[in-house]
Amino acid sequence: KQDVELATGEKRTVELKPTPIYGSLDVISSPSGANIRIDGKDYGTTPNTLNRLLIGEYTVELSRQGYSTVRKSISINEGVSTTINEVLQNGKAVTIRSTPSGANLFVDGVAMGTTPFTGNLSFGSHVLKIENEGKSAEKTVEVKEAGGETEFVVVISTLPTVYNSKP
Repeated sequence: KQDVELATGEKRTVELKPTPIYGSLDVISSPSGANIRIDGKDYGTTPNTLNRLLIGEYTVELSRQGYSTVRKSISINEGVSTTINEVLQNGKAVTIRSTPSGANLFVDGVAMGTTPFTGNLSFGSHVLKIENEGKSAEKTVEVKEAGGETEFVVVISTLPTVYNSKP
């Protein structure tokens, strides 16, 4: 900023030397260790304090393998420390049904009770196994962060075993 007084018809060259105006951003996540991207540029992992961010509007993205990505718009103001404290979800609610119903359910080898089952599964691939009256069936499913199925059905085959014999 510079004040200049001019008389009518007077010409003068003014050289301004602007200085950047900064604020800061504290980024926290649960769990910690999430990657921080601001407007597409990497800024390390959480927790982290980013000093000397130019004032203005930004889009912050927090991501970590196996967890949902959080995107948030923020405003950085002069001399102010803005804080983001976000919880990253590590799965989503799913329903697992079976034919026949009431089968023992195992997810990735861990007993989960009987079907139908409603609960959270982490993002990624899982092996669903059901057991009922000495029979079993398996199915590999994918739990996706965006889109994808949230209801899975595992079926134990009821077809009779056919034996071929020669007369």
